[in-house]
Amino acid sequence: MKKTFKILTLSLFTIAGLTVVSCDNEKYDPIIEGEKGVGKPIMTINNQGDNILLRDSIKATVDKDGVLEITVKGADKTGNDILLLRTLKFQTGTYPTNANENNYYSNEHKLWYTTIDPDRPTFITGLVNVKTINRKARVVTGDFNITRMIPTSKDNPNLKPFAISGSFTDIPFKRKEVTYLEAFVNGTALENPSEKGEIKGDRVVITSLDAVEMTQELILDFPSTDIKVSADPKDFKKLGWFNVKYTSKYGIKYTSEGVGETEGFIRFDSYEVDKKDSNKIVLKGRFDATLVGVDNPEDKVKITFGDFSVVLIKTVNN
Repeated sequence: MKKTFKILTLSLFTIAGLTVVSCDNEKYDPIIEGEKGVGKPIMTINNQGDNILLRDSIKATVDKDGVLEITVKGADKTGNDILLLRTLKFQTGTYPTNANENNYYSNEHKLWYTTIDPDRPTFITGLVNVKTINRKARVVTGDFNITRMIPTSKDNPNLKPFAISGSFTDIPFKRKEVTYLEAFVNGTALENPSEKGEIKGDRVVITSLDAVEMTQELILDFPSTDIKVSADPKDFKKLGWFNVKYTSKYGIKYTSEGVGETEGFIRFDSYEVDKKDSNKIVLKGRFDATLVGVDNPEDKVKITFGDFSVVLIKTVNN
């Protein structure tokens, strides 16, 4: 019997469980995690005088619109409260929390807090600073200083705004959507990506199209067989085994066709079987490639930090 795949194009959201590890005055020694070359994730929080250190209860996601959300369970000394940090752009910079709403959930009071003051919406209640984004290791580092976390209900007059601050280092981030294709073109990220995956013949084809201007487009395709998950560079596939096409927002077309095989690589990072459906597989990987102009081969663009995820449905042909 021969196994083949087809694409599931539904956009699904992943939900990861959270655990809590916290302690006071604990020293942190960065531990290099294999090929990533970054330390283990860590977050420090000062919550109304309580100093909390967390390592395992932090989840960061980025959606197709570039919204970064860092969810932290265990943001208080009881380990039960939730802190949600948010920036509306996924790039380095400082973000005022009145324009980029952050939230806090108090388990004791069963109530959400917000950084938007309903009486003074333009008042800056704090700042979130994204210091670095390591796109190769896919981790984010920064800090935050929120001076007013405001209760969303006024029913209890004893509940007052409070301050919370801290830092986060080497927090792994993932895309919210299951199907995605993202990359940088000559150092600039794709704009307004709308992504889909499909099977064409015996090849997997993933497309990212600018959903606003409908011009900029990146297409990645590779065989649906001979896929090997590995961190060993000798197992990476070279350009030619996979293909890349790109159309700029000005309509200029580029291709990997005819480019030397050493001018690009693709690697497969994970091959995850769905726990509820063993025929459903999420395939994730990364790629780089140099492309040349279709009409002018001397015109080149460099695709870097390419990252993709696609859902495959395994079928059996007799």
